[in-house]
Amino acid sequence: MTGGRGSPSRDTVPAGEDRRFGCGVRLISESAFVESRQTRSAKGVFLAYNAQPSGFIEGGQVLKSLRIREFTVFKEAGLEFARGLNVIVGANGTGKTHLLKLPYAVMAMSAEAGKRLAEPPTKTQLQTRIAEKISSVFRPEDRLGRLVRRQRGRNSCEVKMRFRQPKTTLAFSFSSLAKSETKVDRAPSKWQDKPPVFLPTRELLTVYPDSSRSTRPVIWNSMKPGGTPA
Repeated sequence: MTGGRGSPSRDTVPAGEDRRFGCGVRLISESAFVESRQTRSAKGVFLAYNAQPSGFIEGGQVLKSLRIREFTVFKEAGLEFARGLNVIVGANGTGKTHLLKLPYAVMAMSAEAGKRLAEPPTKTQLQTRIAEKISSVFRPEDRLGRLVRRQRGRNSCEVKMRFRQPKTTLAFSFSSLAKSETKVDRAPSKWQDKPPVFLPTRELLTVYPDSSRSTRPVIWNSMKPGGTPA
């Protein structure tokens, strides 16, 4: 794939289709991914398993859509995820990892809090918990606001995540000046009941024997009851 570093234009990626962002990031279907592998043209590929029908558990943790505005390199983008395998394709520096890390951070935060807290989530709880988890995953230089897309003057980013179970839908935002807190615009009425799994490239290199082909980070957002990926 080609495409330089930059900000994707406003776009929505329907489930199962092959759509291209302005900066070179694409969300493609499983069949398109298999075809590209056969032609050896699949480069810069990240996989997102979204509760496969066979072997995966359906539940509130199944991600339906992700919408972001002014987040890192993305000016505005919307992704509609299909059940099963979703493939994100793009050149280096176009934001593929960010599209995986962001939902992972939010879902992991919710699952971790759900294990410790008996009461449902509130906006007050989420304001700091979201900021802390995103900061620990992305590691911005000195404040959360560093993750806002840079431009002249003050700016803010917005994130909305919709799940198959409406009770877990979440929307929040934070400004470029934010240090350790977000503004929760919509709080879920329940915590995520299962943690996601994110496998970075370095870890995958220890799994696959042919390391030359093992450069495709994977995120699972469904788990077996035993705590392992389905």
